[in-house]
Amino acid sequence: MRLQDQPLGQLARRIPGATGIFHDYDLDFCCGGKQTLRDAAVAKGLDAEAIETRLQTLQRDSEPVQTDWGAVPPASLIAHILTRFHERHREQLPELIRLARRVEHVHGDRPDCPVGLADHLVQMRAELEAICRRKSRSCSRCWRAGCRPPPRHRSR
Repeated sequence: MRLQDQPLGQLARRIPGATGIFHDYDLDFCCGGKQTLRDAAVAKGLDAEAIETRLQTLQRDSEPVQTDWGAVPPASLIAHILTRFHERHREQLPELIRLARRVEHVHGDRPDCPVGLADHLVQMRAELEAICRRKSRSCSRCWRAGCRPPPRHRSR
């Protein structure tokens, strides 16, 4: 089934980063999440094909790559960590915070609403940034010194 024929809410749950694209086009995937991408795009006079292409790019970018990270040079491992984890957190946490604030604003009076989640995510982002900075400095020093990670011990 094409992405255009799937509900916005489902796409938002299944494709990491889709909510940012929907935000760019002002597509409601929350309360209007039952609407298909095609129907939502047509209603706003948008090109569903272009939106689908952006979503497909996100899907490709989020597919796991099977790599033996113990066999790659330290520089490649460090680049992977910085790209896959540090940059991904920097990209996705602001969007999660924005979404949490919106949910709290719209549904905050409901007993099942996660009130306080946005503030928790803000705190988590600050802590992760501090950890990422420390790890980046540590990995960079190690990489420049030419060290390798310790060998893995296999259990028998």
